[in-house]
Amino acid sequence: MTNLLMGTDLTPQQLEYVKIAQASGNALVALISDVLDLSKIEAGRMEIETVPFDMREELDNILSLFEEKVHQKKLEISALVHDSVPQWMYGDPGRLRQVLINLVGNAIKFTKQGHIFLCVRLVDPFFYETISPPTSEQFFDLVDIKRKHSIVEVEGVDSQQDQTSLKGAIAVRSSLFRARHQHMAPPRLSMKPGPLSSSSCVAEWRNWKPIGDLGFDEVTCVISIEDSGIGIPKFMQSRLFEPFVQADSSTSREYGGTGIGLSICQKLVRLTRGDIIVESEPGEGSVFKFSQVLPTSGQRGDLQKLAFAMKRTPSGLQDERVSGIKVLLVDANPVRQEVAATYLRRVGALIEYAEDARIALELLARNDGPPFQAVIVDLQGMDHNSSIRLVQRLKESTFKRIPVLALSIPPDSSLQSELHEAGYLHIVHKPLRCTTLIAGLIQSLGMQVTNPSRKQNTNAEMLSNKRLLVVDDNMVNRRVASSMLQRYGATVVTVNGGNQAINAVRNQPPEKQFDMILMDIQMPEMDGYEATRLIRKWEVDKCEQCRALEKIEYDYEEIKECSHHRIPIVAVTADVMKGTHEMCFSAGMDDYIPKPLDQKQLQLLLERFLERRLVNAPGSSAK
Repeated sequence: MTNLLMGTDLTPQQLEYVKIAQASGNALVALISDVLDLSKIEAGRMEIETVPFDMREELDNILSLFEEKVHQKKLEISALVHDSVPQWMYGDPGRLRQVLINLVGNAIKFTKQGHIFLCVRLVDPFFYETISPPTSEQFFDLVDIKRKHSIVEVEGVDSQQDQTSLKGAIAVRSSLFRARHQHMAPPRLSMKPGPLSSSSCVAEWRNWKPIGDLGFDEVTCVISIEDSGIGIPKFMQSRLFEPFVQADSSTSREYGGTGIGLSICQKLVRLTRGDIIVESEPGEGSVFKFSQVLPTSGQRGDLQKLAFAMKRTPSGLQDERVSGIKVLLVDANPVRQEVAATYLRRVGALIEYAEDARIALELLARNDGPPFQAVIVDLQGMDHNSSIRLVQRLKESTFKRIPVLALSIPPDSSLQSELHEAGYLHIVHKPLRCTTLIAGLIQSLGMQVTNPSRKQNTNAEMLSNKRLLVVDDNMVNRRVASSMLQRYGATVVTVNGGNQAINAVRNQPPEKQFDMILMDIQMPEMDGYEATRLIRKWEVDKCEQCRALEKIEYDYEEIKECSHHRIPIVAVTADVMKGTHEMCFSAGMDDYIPKPLDQKQLQLLLERFLERRLVNAPGSSAK
């Protein structure tokens, strides 16, 4: 309700009061949710799903959630996913999101200036940088793996010694075991000056490719979250993942929080057979690394979920107008350079790199191969005067027709005007995402941007032609959801139970059918599961496309469009008990969103299911 109130006309003092009330309410909800999660995990009642998800899209959503906070603190946040990470993976995106939100939120909270950097890579499931705690069974498993595959070697442990003496998280440098061959994983990168941010390290990352299929049914995904914050004393790091523990008493006084979040993160990660560690020095920032063991393919029953997930492919990746264009990236930081390069490679752009203005001008003047069609300058990669001189020299030379883009944390109005006057045609605001970068590039090339995947909260026409059904037995919940959706221009119909939802769907003519249903789970008479099952049965009876989905063993895009589309049904639930989420998908639901509804999370959900769904109509290819 505070979200809705903040969207009305308020005096500055009233707005401040509402913000305080909202912050207090959010803190209370977060504390209650954390305590409930912890108790459910310890009771063995927390469920881990195996559903298809897009890792890059999940990270984009995380960046969007924290965009306002990092802008307020003038921090730079970025995410880098190695090219070897497939678009579709199988796992629990909800729990992954929960861990990332906690770790990224902490990184922002404890960082006053600098950066937050997320890095994702895949390694062979038997090649861990950490193992915690190693048992005798795990130890002999490793010996057996070495014998069978000759891909790891166990060091520093006498097989005759008591294995129970091995306790705690042991890093690679402590030599429990190491990869013999570097091809087992790309290197971890860092935004901080040093070996992990060097050009050679980035080149090794960029050129790394798996040598082939090793026959594994699983991969280990390693995600690191690096910050330039206050750091953590060594003596506290071993206790950091205990419930209600913080670095010291002053942390709670200055930054708030209860110290329960990291404990939950560790338990969630271990439910996926992974682990989490921290590397930190006081005053130097921290790096939290966690792993998740993920299957490389889903079960046959996951095909329908994957088919619908494919409909939500980011639209920015489907514009081939930038494929094959030659781009010059200018940035003194090779890792930051690679973040932008990864997005450009995904759409087929050709890239060359320059560390400063001098090298950039030399590359432009060399004139070998196809001509450059755009120059992209990261303003955090050089001082202000150099960035201004670079674009001015370009505009005074024979390259004046080449569009120049700037990548930057949002500048103030005076700086933005100065950049435009100097010659920067477009400024792409960080955090950098593939869709925003490609949209800026297309605009700079004089092309029209179509079907943008992200819009501002203030866009009241976002859902102007959409009809949504809200199903909830609680009147307050219906009013809140309805008001949130109406802020985007949607036509909203509300009903108070499963039977009414079925009747509402059945009574709609095809041309006025609902574009999405938000379905409460726990309702009297007929719950959300049964209502969803009956809606799906009705769709199958009415729709040849849905009938084909029941039997599909091939690509979803082979199915032709028909008059009745499959309505996205999203569960709205606060229940994280074991089996709940799997029951949602088994009933035919497509996703879930937690209660209480959050405006930002709701917007991301709407963008995935509605905006992109229209762009990727049946019959189009998902890239």
